[in-house]
Amino acid sequence: MGAARGIDAGLISGTFNSPQFQNLLGLDPDDGIAYANIKGNVSAMVQISNVAGAGLALVSVVPVV
Repeated sequence: MGAARGIDAGLISGTFNSPQFQNLLGLDPDDGIAYANIKGNVSAMVQISNVAGAGLALVSVVPVV
């Protein structure tokens, strides 16, 4: 799980640094507060999906008594 979270974090950072992604969403990296808010929201959504995926994996592996 730790490696998967590291890969997710790296992909988010790389994607946000891509000029194509910034242009696609209309992001302005020079507007520090707005850029940080959007990046924080996307990072939080990825973390939430990691928790949901871990819960789903647990339910699928551990039999319910």
